[in-house]
Amino acid sequence: MSRLLILLLFCWCPAATAQTGSPWLIASAAGPAWPASCPVSLAVTSERGADTLSFAVSMSSDGTVVVVADPVLTGNSDADRLFAERIGTQKPLAVPDLSLAELRRLTILHPGGVAADGLPGCRIATLAETLDLITLLEKEQQRSIGIVIELRKLWLHRAADLDLGGAVVELLMAKRPDRGSTAPRTHLAAHDADELRRLYDQHLSREAPHIDIMQLIDGNDSGQAMRLERGVWLPYNYDWLFTNSGLRSISDHVDVIGLAPALLVDDRQAALLDFIDDARLLGIPLIVSPADPLLPPGQSSPDEMKVQLDRLLADGTFAGLATGNYDAVARLLDVQPPQSVQQKQSAKTVEQIIENLEFNKAGAARSAEPLPFH
Repeated sequence: MSRLLILLLFCWCPAATAQTGSPWLIASAAGPAWPASCPVSLAVTSERGADTLSFAVSMSSDGTVVVVADPVLTGNSDADRLFAERIGTQKPLAVPDLSLAELRRLTILHPGGVAADGLPGCRIATLAETLDLITLLEKEQQRSIGIVIELRKLWLHRAADLDLGGAVVELLMAKRPDRGSTAPRTHLAAHDADELRRLYDQHLSREAPHIDIMQLIDGNDSGQAMRLERGVWLPYNYDWLFTNSGLRSISDHVDVIGLAPALLVDDRQAALLDFIDDARLLGIPLIVSPADPLLPPGQSSPDEMKVQLDRLLADGTFAGLATGNYDAVARLLDVQPPQSVQQKQSAKTVEQIIENLEFNKAGAARSAEPLPFH
């Protein structure tokens, strides 16, 4: 693609190119009122027609993989109130500090630290339960659903001697076997390039080639990835990935690269242009993850959001984007739900969706505990 058009894109000048086919939308929630990585949110987003669902995972102190938007619980849950005596002076309370039984007591809060009126509360589910839920959704909707599982803030787990990545791969191999080349893919995503390489070398290359790898890249000071140096956790430096040799070194195992919005608006445009060209030559698709910070705020007009989305996806530079506002983005991009979902769509309430899943749950293989829908 032309460098001129890329420069126009990053300068936020109008783009006149049309999309050929629908972009890949990776949805963590139907809208900003819904908490991400919550069973009810995933069920509702799927019912709205999302082709690919995304959620983040962490690991409890007793080794259970759980689905939670952020392993840091302070500010995102009522953990500080329930476990006030466990709050340390050096760091906030995090998922690896609590057992599964303790995590089950928490309520995950909506953005801003409050519970949204009229929406079910969100309890922490295990990854096994969430994968069972997605299987039920697939059966109900008569289609396959892609998933992106993010291993978030892996350094917190390494500090607690927890192998989050290995446990996730083991669960995926058991519950998401290879469904063939035509089904939506399963992706394992992380900001930690070293951990993704380890998982590929030790597990995915031989045991689970049907699981794709998504390398997420953020700013060096984002805190999403850290490195241990002389007993101190320091920010991970992504600069090496923006070199030709660095990108080539991951091209043998990385299937998709997700770029954080901060990388599209800071002062590294020249390096980013070369990076985009190199990724294209190596055949690695790029997405914006998450794209929501680049979109106008909620009070903006639909036309403003439409213009911004068109600019973001101009000329196919990015194959798609990750969003927590699936309803609005899909509508503005005219992304149609699968035919099986269109035929079943109605004015279902959240309660009806949950009731339907509970009804179908009876005949499915599942864990001993009920799915924590609410």
